[in-house]
Amino acid sequence: MVASAAVGARGSAADDWQAQVGEALGKTGAAALGGIYHVGLPRPDLQLTLDDVELKPGFALCRWLAFEKTGEGGMVMGDLVLTMDEVAPVTTKLAAGGIDVTALHNHLLRNQPFTMYMLVLGHGDPVKLARGLHAALGESETPLASPASSAAPPPIDLDAAAIGETLCAKGTNNGGTPMGSPNPMWSGVALARRLAEHLVAPLDPPALEAGFQWLFDGTQASLANWQQAGPGNFDYDANEKVIVARPGGDIGLFFFAGRGFSDFTLRLQFRLDSRDDNSGVFVRSRDPRQLPPAGLNDPRIAGNPAWLAVDTGFEIQIDEMAQPDQADMHRTGAVYAIPIGAGPGQQIYARGPALQPGEWNDYEIQVAGDTYDVRLNGFQTAHFSNNDPARGRPANLDPLSGYIGVQTHTGAVSFRAIRIKG
Repeated sequence: MVASAAVGARGSAADDWQAQVGEALGKTGAAALGGIYHVGLPRPDLQLTLDDVELKPGFALCRWLAFEKTGEGGMVMGDLVLTMDEVAPVTTKLAAGGIDVTALHNHLLRNQPFTMYMLVLGHGDPVKLARGLHAALGESETPLASPASSAAPPPIDLDAAAIGETLCAKGTNNGGTPMGSPNPMWSGVALARRLAEHLVAPLDPPALEAGFQWLFDGTQASLANWQQAGPGNFDYDANEKVIVARPGGDIGLFFFAGRGFSDFTLRLQFRLDSRDDNSGVFVRSRDPRQLPPAGLNDPRIAGNPAWLAVDTGFEIQIDEMAQPDQADMHRTGAVYAIPIGAGPGQQIYARGPALQPGEWNDYEIQVAGDTYDVRLNGFQTAHFSNNDPARGRPANLDPLSGYIGVQTHTGAVSFRAIRIKG
C-alpha cells in the first residue's frame, strides 16, 4: 500500500507540471515515454503545393514540442514550421524568452508558399519555457486551439499495414496521411540517456598541475576539511565524484575549513543543471565560524553565517541570466556586484562564452595582493583591484580571513576538481 501510494503521488506530480505546461503554452499535449510531455503543432492553416501537388498537413507540416522536467529545472526541444514572414518575429520572441534557435532550414524545395523549419532548444522551468513559446508562436498563425472533431479521415491509398510491418511501428491515419509516433526520436534519446547515466563511468577530473594541491579531488575523504554554513544542501555524488549544491530558503556556503589563503590561483570545474541556475565561488572571506569583525553590523549574519562571506569576501558569480536586472556585474565571470568600469573600486568585465547546462566549465581565479583576475574556459572575464580594506583580507594579514567556498542559491550546480596553488 505504501509503494502504491508513492507511485500515485509521483504520477500526480508529473501530471501537475505537464498540465501547467499545456496551460501556459495554450495547447495541451500527451505524456510520452521517458517522462516527456509532447505537444503536436500541425499547420493545417497552410495550403501548400509543390510542383502542383497538394501537400497534406500531416505529411510535411506536423511539427512538435517536447518538454522534460529535471529536478528544479527542465528543458524543451522542438521543431516549428513557419512561413518566411513569420521567421523574424518568432525568432525575436524566442530570444526574449531565453529560448535558442539551433537550426533554421527547409525540408521542402519549390513549395508555395515557401516554408522554413526552425529547431528550438530551451533550458529552465518548463512552465516558463512554455510561456515563452506561447508568446513566440503568437507571432505566427500556428493554430493552438484544439481542432473541432470531424468525420472519419479519408482512406489512404497505400498499404499501411505493409509499411508498419517494414518499419516495426504502427502508424495512424492522420487526415489521410499515415503518421507514426509523435516523436519517437525524443523518447528514444530520453531512454538512452537515462540508461547511460547508470552505465557510463564518470569522467575523471583534470590531472593535478605542478605546484597545485587538491582541496576536493572527488573522493569523500577530501571532504573532511569542508564545512557548511547556512541552509541548503551540498550533496556528495559518489557515482560522479562531485559536490552538488542544492538550494534552501536562503543562500548557503560550503567552505574549505582547513585554513585561509593569501595570494593564490584557484582552479575548479562547475556544471549547471539549468540555464537559470545561480551560484558562485567565494574567495578571501572571513571564517564563517567566527564572529563578524568589529564594525560589521549585518543583521542577516545572526540567522545565516553564509552572509559573512558576502560582506567580507568576494563572490565570483555563476549566473547566465544575470538576475535580477541583467546587469553584467551580476553575470557569470564577474566579481559579484562590483560596478563595471576602469575607475577605483570597479572591475573591467567582458562576457565569456555562453554556458550550456550539462557541460563542465573551468574557472580560474587568481588573487595577488589586491588584484583579482577571473578566467572562464580560458577566457578572461574580469580584472578587479580592491580598494576596500575591510574586504578580501589575505590570511597573512588576518588569520581569520582568506577562506574559500562555493555557494548554493538557486538550482542544482555541481562542482569538482577544486585545487589551489599558493
